[in-house]
Amino acid sequence: LINLSTSLPLQNANSINAVAVNSRSIRDGETDIFVLKTKQCSGSRNSITGLSVTLSWYDPAGASNCVRCLINDLDLKVEEVKSGGRQFHPNGKHQPDRINNVERIRVYHPGSDTEYKVTVKAHNLASSTQKYSLIATGCFSIKDAGGGFLLH
Repeated sequence: LINLSTSLPLQNANSINAVAVNSRSIRDGETDIFVLKTKQCSGSRNSITGLSVTLSWYDPAGASNCVRCLINDLDLKVEEVKSGGRQFHPNGKHQPDRINNVERIRVYHPGSDTEYKVTVKAHNLASSTQKYSLIATGCFSIKDAGGGFLLH
């Protein structure tokens, strides 16, 4: 069962924020950066204990007999800004995901007042550009939304 008050930004119900980027274009080799600063959550009976970032894009069709054919490869990474900070890769991996066109990173118990850099990199594109969408949810303030917009 999903508890919306611990999952989504709901006015007068919690202090969860979301930043959304929709249909943003990126060129091969480019990197887009978003900076978030975690904060203490309030207004909910259940504690919100995570930061979630999801990246998705429509990938061009691969060859009909290809099993693992990501044509345009984007990479999502979240890292603590502090010196020696932890790095997080998507889908439970310890390195970039080279298979999927939907990548999600969850940072459990990020603590308060920690800055995180969210990076989207066009690792290897067959076309000149690729459009993507990104959503981040959790208890944070936006230091740099990189052209995204804040939902609250």
